[in-house]
Amino acid sequence: MKEHEIFRRLLKKQMEPGDLRDRLEALKVRPTYENGILFQMVKKAADGDLTATKYVLAAVREETAPEGPDLSQVPTEVLRRMAGEE
Repeated sequence: MKEHEIFRRLLKKQMEPGDLRDRLEALKVRPTYENGILFQMVKKAADGDLTATKYVLAAVREETAPEGPDLSQVPTEVLRRMAGEE
């Protein structure tokens, strides 16, 4: 079994009894190690940790980003017209 597979399996396991598990259960969130880590990351972001904030925002954007057209092949002059620059 590869390392990343072991990590995935461990992260999906239920947490041991404790304060963090109780908090997750109170929020109606499955008390897995993965959810505990994510909860702590959101908490750090809310407390002003800039690195945690960047991580949380990037993760949210990644999951909620709407699928848009691929504009990489559109000529620049067309993109400028679309943006109203001409």
